[in-house]
Amino acid sequence: ETEIELSFQNIPEIEGQCPYSWHIHEKPVDDSGDCGSTGGHFDPAGFNPGGNSADYKCDPDNKYDTCEVGDLSGKYGKVHPGQLAYKFSDEDVLLNGENGIIGRSVVMHLGDKTRIVCANI
Repeated sequence: ETEIELSFQNIPEIEGQCPYSWHIHEKPVDDSGDCGSTGGHFDPAGFNPGGNSADYKCDPDNKYDTCEVGDLSGKYGKVHPGQLAYKFSDEDVLLNGENGIIGRSVVMHLGDKTRIVCANI
């Protein structure tokens, strides 16, 4: 089990797009800062193969058996611009190793899936 603390600053409030989805992505943000460089959601167990499965339904009451490891909004709720700090425990999130999150990224999405904010872990 990993204790996770995240804090956000300068999250823009985009009318009609709040709250935002947020996920751990497969790759780090590249040197250009392009959030598109982060790949798909981190999903080592394959709950959502290819990242676009219409059948994917993350159930927060059964998160360890239904959710991508990186589906933070599905497991813990979406991000609101005024809510800047989050703290939670997750038994599926590992820090190190092949399935660890160190060296990956966290990305925020608009409702239309446009990536607006990203940072390396």
